[in-house]
Amino acid sequence: MPSIFDLYPRRYLSSEDLKGQRYTLTIDRVVVEDVGDDGGDKPVLYFRGAKKGMVLNLTNGDTLATAYGADYTQWPGKPVEVYFDPDVTYKGRRTGGIRVDVPASEIQKLEQLKREAKPDQKPDSNLQDDLNDRIPF
Repeated sequence: MPSIFDLYPRRYLSSEDLKGQRYTLTIDRVVVEDVGDDGGDKPVLYFRGAKKGMVLNLTNGDTLATAYGADYTQWPGKPVEVYFDPDVTYKGRRTGGIRVDVPASEIQKLEQLKREAKPDQKPDSNLQDDLNDRIPF
């Protein structure tokens, strides 16, 4: 079905491009570039086999950093699910927007790696003392 948005192609991935579908993609690279909306540089995710990059907002960046680490130079090759979320808000209004998730299979792999890297250890006896700090507010 034709869409008015097809007549005005956008440089970056938009919710209209997703057409209500959820896509599992592989990160190719992250580039900081001028996206033109406010004159500032922003990170842009590029995916293998995709024509457009996705401007990475802080919320989506935090999702990826939580799973893959804050060093975005280590993200290429990692899978990501991209989808439209109608509940995204912008400047206090519900506008809908693009969100990312880490695929469930990838989360399972990451959890397994964490278990293997940190076998069960006895709790640190000094931990309890650390938790008894006085909070000044």
